[in-house]
Amino acid sequence: MDTFRFYNPTRIHFGTGMIKNIGPEMSAAGVKKCLLVAGGGSIRANSVYNQVVESLKSSHIDWIEAWGVQSNPTLAKVREMIQVARREGVDAVLAVGGGSVIDSAKAVAAGFHLQDVWNAFTGTERIQQALPVFTVLTISATGSEMNGNAVITNSEEMKKVEHRLHAALSQGNHHRPLRAKQPAFQTDGQRSPGCHRAHPGILFHGRQRDRHPGHQ
Repeated sequence: MDTFRFYNPTRIHFGTGMIKNIGPEMSAAGVKKCLLVAGGGSIRANSVYNQVVESLKSSHIDWIEAWGVQSNPTLAKVREMIQVARREGVDAVLAVGGGSVIDSAKAVAAGFHLQDVWNAFTGTERIQQALPVFTVLTISATGSEMNGNAVITNSEEMKKVEHRLHAALSQGNHHRPLRAKQPAFQTDGQRSPGCHRAHPGILFHGRQRDRHPGHQ
C-alpha cells in the first residue's frame, strides 16, 4: 500500500461505556440546551436513550426531543425540527441514531441560521454558520458521523439532494464523536460499500460550513 497522510477533523471517543461522556463534552463546549434528534424509538429499547439523558442531566444540560426521523430523511421533517429548535432557543443539536438521524441533525444545525434550509441544497443560500452538532452513533452504515455530508429528500419536488458541508477548522470548532455498544444485528452486514465495520463508542461536535458558495 502507498504511504499517505489523512486528516479528518473528527475526534472519536471509542469504547464500551463512552456514552456517559456526552454530557460532560457538551458542557465543556458551553452547551446549555440542545435539540435531541432521534428516529423511531429503538434507542429506548436498547437503553441508549436512558444513558444519554442521564449524562445530560448530570451535566445540567436541558434538552428538547424531536422524534420520527425516517430512512431517507425528509425536508418537511427537517423544517419542522428547525422551527422547534428556534422556538426553544437551543444552542446545539444532538443526534442519537444512525445516518439518517445524523444527516437530519446536520441539516437542522445549518438551517437554524438560514432563511430556508432547502436553499443550501439548491445552492441559492450560503451557510455562514451553524449550531454545534454532537452525535451518539448507534449503527455502522454511512459514516455520516465523520463527514460533513447530508442527504435530504424533498418529497414535494421528488428530489433527493446531497449537500457537502465543510467543517470550520478554526480553534474550538472541532469534531468529537460518541457511540454505544450495539447488538451484532445492528453492526454486521449493514454498512455501505467502502465503510469499515464500526465498533463501540462515539461523540461528535462541530460547526458546518459550505466549501464555497453554491457548492452541492
